[in-house]
Amino acid sequence: MEQQYLNIAIVPNIAGASVRDRAALAVFDACRRLKLDIPGQVAILGVDNDELICSSTNPPLSSILPDHVGIGFRAAQELDRLLRGKSGVSIVLPDSVKDLVLRDSTRVIPPAGRLVQTALSFIEVNAARNLRVGDVVRHLGVSRRLADLRFRQIQHESILQAISRARIRLVKKRLLATRDPLAHIAADCGFRSGAALARFFARETGTTMTAWRRK
Repeated sequence: MEQQYLNIAIVPNIAGASVRDRAALAVFDACRRLKLDIPGQVAILGVDNDELICSSTNPPLSSILPDHVGIGFRAAQELDRLLRGKSGVSIVLPDSVKDLVLRDSTRVIPPAGRLVQTALSFIEVNAARNLRVGDVVRHLGVSRRLADLRFRQIQHESILQAISRARIRLVKKRLLATRDPLAHIAADCGFRSGAALARFFARETGTTMTAWRRK
């Protein structure tokens, strides 16, 4: 009796498609160690569009979204054909890509946008420090006037507001992920005291840390 088989090859018609989202994380890490700018010097494209992985990188990862439903439907068709006694064939699906989900790891960014993105990345990495606007401006290597102008144009906020947002995100993560006393959170997030953090949090959110954590 002739052996039956089901052999479906998924061949995305895009160069580099073998680099899946998880493998792309290693590429990100290598670029960081080599101090290569993403996407200015290196564009990174993953495969599978895993939302958790793609949103965890900085900048967020662009990814190929395979047509899993179409592939599964074609596989079911072939399996049905085999079960009806037909001979097996090898199937290649050259158009198994459903979409290309573009994020900032491949997006071409104009110089003004790149300046702001560099600033935001610096703010995110250093949010636990007692970060000042001057620290951000010195990192950018431009005048404060130009940095402020670009933030107003692109982010529609000031550099100070961007710093405050990043610090609030950091504090909220700690409040959610730990049961640490508020004084410990304040020290770890770059505030002089628990009282200073409490005032900052209330001003930025309109509620207390205790009430926010309780919710």
